[in-house]
Amino acid sequence: MNQFKAIFLSSIDANDPRSNLKRVANSQKCIRMGGKHCDLENVGINFRHHTFFEMLGNWSFGDYFKKEAIEMAWDLLCNIFKLDTHRMFVTYFGGCNSLCLKPDEESKEIWQSLGLPKNKIIPLGIEDNFWEMGETGPCGVCTEIHYLLEPTPYDADAETLLRNSIEIWNLVFMQYEKLGNNQLKSLPKCHVDTGMGLERMTSVVQGVNSNYDTELFSPLFDLIEKKTGAPPYRGTLKDPIDIAYRILADHSRMFTVAIADGVIPDGTNAGHCLRRVIRRALMKARFVFKQELPADLLTLLTEAVAKTLNDPYPEIAENLYDIKGIVNRETKKFNRSIKRASELFGKMLDTSSNTFSGKNALQLHFQYGMPEDIIEEFAVHYDVKVDWNEFNDLYESYSTRKQNSSDVNQT
Repeated sequence: MNQFKAIFLSSIDANDPRSNLKRVANSQKCIRMGGKHCDLENVGINFRHHTFFEMLGNWSFGDYFKKEAIEMAWDLLCNIFKLDTHRMFVTYFGGCNSLCLKPDEESKEIWQSLGLPKNKIIPLGIEDNFWEMGETGPCGVCTEIHYLLEPTPYDADAETLLRNSIEIWNLVFMQYEKLGNNQLKSLPKCHVDTGMGLERMTSVVQGVNSNYDTELFSPLFDLIEKKTGAPPYRGTLKDPIDIAYRILADHSRMFTVAIADGVIPDGTNAGHCLRRVIRRALMKARFVFKQELPADLLTLLTEAVAKTLNDPYPEIAENLYDIKGIVNRETKKFNRSIKRASELFGKMLDTSSNTFSGKNALQLHFQYGMPEDIIEEFAVHYDVKVDWNEFNDLYESYSTRKQNSSDVNQT
């Protein structure tokens, strides 16, 4: 929502072409690799997380508000997407004493008017049904629409409903600006900001329980299987090969889109995040799918990603030559260090233990520039557990000594 923040705060320049917007619908490419939300470590180990995804949204800038937003959302889900109304329920803001906010009775009554039974209109607290960017900025209560993954008794309680469902749409009602010290100030106008994850909604519409079982990912899985000779993707949660399928498919989408949008892998900021994702994909291609030339697989995947996303994002195919060139160059850099890193890791192993010491992990991190996630990939390959507690203790001690030394040098 950053592109519309100035509209919410009524601080947008009158000459800005966005200043006259009243209603907007969009699909936004999103990458989650840092800040408040970072999904990297969750990718592969479950069926829902991604480093790259598309967020669908509709916006109202001082135009329609709660009634119209809720009614339009329900109409789309029920009459256009044809979702089973018995498998949907909603949550709304139940109030917060610390912010001096009462329950959102208006949203509750609107949902009741649409025919939802009382047990499927659930009040929740600030952690679930109050949306904010950060410590300060535009914010407001929200109502979330959930979809049950399997048929559930009509009279199921709130705990059962929440446990057996996924959130498919969040409708945020921007009414406030959060100031310091937990103070809220009413915005000059009321706005609507909604968010629906395309991958998650696709899984619901196509009737599957995993984002990765949709047509968004199946072409990538087919390519991986054909190129590597690996067993077909089975959609299991724990199998290392299935986990690697999900990581490789997700990461190939992320780095293809990021490079097409102008991000270059390097050692700082967004470039560093991109490099981590490419290298994590290379590790899976090399160690799980046994590819001696993992760049070949990754460049083929960029072609498949460009094809699957060609209609909404033709710029990916237009930049495919450059994308493949950047992936190949990054692979060559990584290959020069990966052989040496593998040898070092192997030499550091204690054959009498299934634990890789935090001290050795720290040495690999500082002396050889090996990120923690790559160390973890080596540990999985060698079937050992890294002592991350020892690593973190030593890292903190090192950081403290370094800071103290810096303070002394400045005096």
